[in-house]
Amino acid sequence: MTRRALALSPHLDDAAFSLGGALARMARDGWEVVVATVFTATVPAPTGFALACQLDKGLPPDADYMAIRRAEDEAACAALGARALHLPLREAPHRGYHSATALFQPPHDGDDAAEHDIRDAVAPCCAS
Repeated sequence: MTRRALALSPHLDDAAFSLGGALARMARDGWEVVVATVFTATVPAPTGFALACQLDKGLPPDADYMAIRRAEDEAACAALGARALHLPLREAPHRGYHSATALFQPPHDGDDAAEHDIRDAVAPCCAS
């Protein structure tokens, strides 16, 4: 029987940085390892803080920043022996958080990544 491991990662690269060694060891030991990352959706034409998060990395405004990050995540997971799974929710800068400071405050009233949205996105990963 194949042993399975599911790592739930809020953001791209969180799992690789936080528990990459453990995931690689599990994969090496024959586990089927999946890294499901919750906030990975592309948002066309970002503005404000979301755009600034992209520009400060030297990327042009028309680059699909999240596609670049998903590709990096797939490569990292492959190097660990894991399979990357990207869920369709948007990162905080694309949900109305307008500064780095705002990211570390309680959720604002207009945040559409409600608990049920996260639960609905993650549930199929857990079921399989």
